[in-house]
Amino acid sequence: MRDKFITFGEIMLRISPNNKGKRIFQESNFRIEPGGSESNVAVALSNLGCNVKFITSLPDNHLRHIILRYLRQYGIDTGGILFSGNKLGMYWTENGVSVRPSKVVYDRENSSFFNSKYEDYNWKDVFKDGKWLHTSGINAALNKSLSEILIKILNKAKSEGLTNSLDLNYRSSLWNWVQEKLEIHEVYKKLCNHADLIIGNETDFSDCLGIDNNTKKGCSQNINISTYESIVDETFSKFSDLKYIAISLRGSVSASENKWQGILAERSSFKIRMFESKEYYITDIVDRIGAGDSFSAGIIFGLNKYPGEYQKIVDFATAFSCLKHTIVGDACEFFEDDAIHLINSEGSGRIQR
Repeated sequence: MRDKFITFGEIMLRISPNNKGKRIFQESNFRIEPGGSESNVAVALSNLGCNVKFITSLPDNHLRHIILRYLRQYGIDTGGILFSGNKLGMYWTENGVSVRPSKVVYDRENSSFFNSKYEDYNWKDVFKDGKWLHTSGINAALNKSLSEILIKILNKAKSEGLTNSLDLNYRSSLWNWVQEKLEIHEVYKKLCNHADLIIGNETDFSDCLGIDNNTKKGCSQNINISTYESIVDETFSKFSDLKYIAISLRGSVSASENKWQGILAERSSFKIRMFESKEYYITDIVDRIGAGDSFSAGIIFGLNKYPGEYQKIVDFATAFSCLKHTIVGDACEFFEDDAIHLINSEGSGRIQR
């Protein structure tokens, strides 16, 4: 039975000040926990009741047990994980407050995942019972070899009958192996050629594919859905096999207050339809890192749980990812009924008794 949701990517140790108000260089006590885009999607999907397998490479030392215990507590299949090398990737982060933005500093070079090769993995076994493959452009940003691996596995998954989703996930600080921005666009075009679903935020389509709607990330308080119609049309025109496009939209009032909304577009019989969720106004944000990953998980879950109910799917994904802003950590520690309650209560925050 093909029921496995497979995610591929690097899981790291996330290191952040225990006190949200402190900067990295001020703090002496840190919160250390696993985190990473694709593992966040794996955890969220598992919390939503999906059968999930996570594929990565971990160091062949005791650090791997931190990650394995973390994944296994969610019931995630870790059987395809490689053990090689001796470095676990890390990233340092400080949460933004008010006018001060969040910051991320990566330490991923020469990690076990960074140095992994396509032939290291048993792809026949990885894709056995696979229904869906999810990965992101972050992996391609790490080095040329991983960008080629990503293209190969998306192609392989498609040939094995899996549905592919790709989160564009542009990270400017990681693309150090390319000389010009156009090279990044070429890599992403190759990746997107094998995708059934492309997911991005308000500026990913410009940064990754050169499809511009003149939106400056984090600079607008207001979300204008109509500005994304041209992005959807142009993206579908570029990729003939693409079925769905999902876009998470953030209007930044400050680091502590954001507007949050989602779009889902689908193409069938050469007709494109767009569905938009309600807009949430989120105050007192606890931690926005990982919100995009929970949006991805919500879309993937919805497309499988509510096939054809596109308004319901984008409403669910947006509510699910909205909840992520209210907790500390990378992954979304909420369940299907939590998102449904938020939708039905319209965000009132009343006590559940």
